[in-house]
Amino acid sequence: MERILWVQTLAETKKFRIEWVDIDFGNGKTHQFERVQFQWSGRWVLIIPLERWLQEDRSDTFVYMIEHFMVGIERHGLVLPWGHREDGMTLEQTVNQELQEEIWLFAKNITLLIEITSPGYMSGTTTFCLAEWFLSSPVQGDEYEDIIVRKIPYLEVLRMITDWMITDVRTIAALLYIQTSLFTI
Repeated sequence: MERILWVQTLAETKKFRIEWVDIDFGNGKTHQFERVQFQWSGRWVLIIPLERWLQEDRSDTFVYMIEHFMVGIERHGLVLPWGHREDGMTLEQTVNQELQEEIWLFAKNITLLIEITSPGYMSGTTTFCLAEWFLSSPVQGDEYEDIIVRKIPYLEVLRMITDWMITDVRTIAALLYIQTSLFTI
């Protein structure tokens, strides 16, 4: 059975802390790892805003995405709306707050899909939610840059993944989850 022997903080910022963790694996071996602990661990939400109608071939299905600058990779990219859940907010409130701030819509129907974990060296989980049936409802958000909202045909979004035009790992995971869970039934 694994046991954490000690944890030392190496660096700390407003949003995360880097820790040095010493683990005893219970088999006579120990190892030291670096771990990233986020301030909002386990409280991330990623939203799939999907507008779908009746065509079986999904030709009338669209995904709302945002284009913005991703500082970690120093370029613009397409992502699904996301954010963190603040204290006292329900999942539904968080989803609609992020939708209103980022794509200026309010979802009348929100479905919890799945909770995924971060890579093993990071804390936290992200909850994927499907949002549908929208009302226009813009709210001033906390974004630093102007966000470009794109309404993209769903089938085009799948092609954009294979053509490396969408590269954000959580966005790809959510879109492929939708493809395998909603559209194959």
